[in-house]
Amino acid sequence: MYPVLFNTPVPAFLQGMLPPIISIYAYGFFIVLGAISGFFYMASQAKKHFKLSFDRSNALLLLLLMAAIVGGKLFLFFENPTLYSQNPKALISGRGFVFYGSLLFCIPTMLWFFRRHKLPILPMLDIMAVTTCLVHVFGRMGCLMA
Repeated sequence: MYPVLFNTPVPAFLQGMLPPIISIYAYGFFIVLGAISGFFYMASQAKKHFKLSFDRSNALLLLLLMAAIVGGKLFLFFENPTLYSQNPKALISGRGFVFYGSLLFCIPTMLWFFRRHKLPILPMLDIMAVTTCLVHVFGRMGCLMA
């Protein structure tokens, strides 16, 4: 439908380092919007119920982002191993991502984090279930736009 939300010229101080026009893509924009909204929901609920500091919430976000990127790209590789083994640059091109790979890598990362910081696992998973739904809803909107 609308894979590119808008194009914008590069500011003068960045010219020469970046292409003259930067495109903002719908899928990436909505994933970032979902991650931000999910983070603020998780941080507020974890602070309210378990006195989890903003720094720890931020650490959890960064760990989950790393796990999601690795898992999403690894499962993308499994979709077409011949293509990506012959052309590994295509894997890191910024195009393509598999939601289930991200989810499968994030679950053990969350559990490890909860145990390491002595957080109650089941109540934290309740908070993370809503967080996951928020991120996924925005991701689906991005897919529809793309």
